[in-house]
Amino acid sequence: MMETLRLHFSRAPVRLKSSFLYNGLLLLNLFALGASSQTKTNIAVSDLVGRGVDQESAAIVSDRLRTNLFKAGTFNVLERQSMQDILKEQGFQHAGCTSDQCLVEIGQVLGVSQIVAGTVGKLGSMYTLDIRIIDVRTAQIIYTTSVDCRCSIEDVLTKSVPSIAEKIAASTGKSGAVASMAPPEAPSPAPGSLRVRTVPPGARIFVDKVDNGVTPYSRDTLDAGSHSLAIQLDGYNGLDTVVSVSSGEQVADTFNLNHTKVWKDSVESAGRTAAEAAKPAPVKTVAAKGSGEPRKKHSVAPKIVFGLLAAGSAVAGVVFNSMEQDRINHDADLKKQYVNSGYSNTSDYQGQLNTNAADARNFNTIRNVCYIAAGVFAAGFAISFAF
Repeated sequence: MMETLRLHFSRAPVRLKSSFLYNGLLLLNLFALGASSQTKTNIAVSDLVGRGVDQESAAIVSDRLRTNLFKAGTFNVLERQSMQDILKEQGFQHAGCTSDQCLVEIGQVLGVSQIVAGTVGKLGSMYTLDIRIIDVRTAQIIYTTSVDCRCSIEDVLTKSVPSIAEKIAASTGKSGAVASMAPPEAPSPAPGSLRVRTVPPGARIFVDKVDNGVTPYSRDTLDAGSHSLAIQLDGYNGLDTVVSVSSGEQVADTFNLNHTKVWKDSVESAGRTAAEAAKPAPVKTVAAKGSGEPRKKHSVAPKIVFGLLAAGSAVAGVVFNSMEQDRINHDADLKKQYVNSGYSNTSDYQGQLNTNAADARNFNTIRNVCYIAAGVFAAGFAISFAF
């Protein structure tokens, strides 16, 4: 009974049919109207249209919008069941009625001053609520507002809908009517996206001084503007720069990292040590037959040893180079899977990416050592022919 008393009519319906049920509802609503505040506006909320959202979920969101508009205290909100009863009594077929003209006719049948309509949709991982209020007398849209939420449907119900109701209530003047032709809110600038690769991969990246994992790095919701970028990798010189991201555009950069002087000195030192160890032993000489001159005695063993070591090191370097390239290619596959999944399972994707990058670094280091060793052994192989 109390729920029915909250529903009001501002004028008699256009297509009035004489019936006991309809007259009873009208008398109750007129009585409630006289008892309510004269500043409140009589409105009805049409079920929101689902776009990318099933209609049952859209109906739940519509009911919550009615509840929040009623709680705002500035509207007399017609209950959904009462709307259906009145429309059924008047023989009005409202199924599929989404155009403004059709909604105006519904408002006239219901006898309200304004009717609220709109859509609840989902695009990618973002939910959006678009609401408009139509003046039944003039058939003009007098207010529009929207809320976007990169969240769950539950958050739409508990956060986005109350936000919409607050905006509508805040736009209500002293007369209780929504401010005529309120300008729509300026849309917030679309985010940009950033892609960063490093050679070699697996470097730790900091965006605006916040650790964002390792390269290759991808982010599709970066605010437009300038952002500080820092890249760090053991054995390589650090990099600090600034990138500018434009609204709705993608920035892709590749940075070649240079080894530190300490790393280069350690590699050169290791090469010299290997070269010293590879020096052949003094060659024994014997007197040349039939002459008094000594004759060098060449050994085949050093040539074979250095030749095999040089070849084996080179082959190992090629193998580890191929393994590193496989990890780099796997990074691209992980990225595609992440994009195809709608950017879900971020922690799982980041864990796989970190593991893959660590493997790539290890293979890169082993490959370099193998190539250095191959060079050293090749030098030893060449030198062995002189003795």
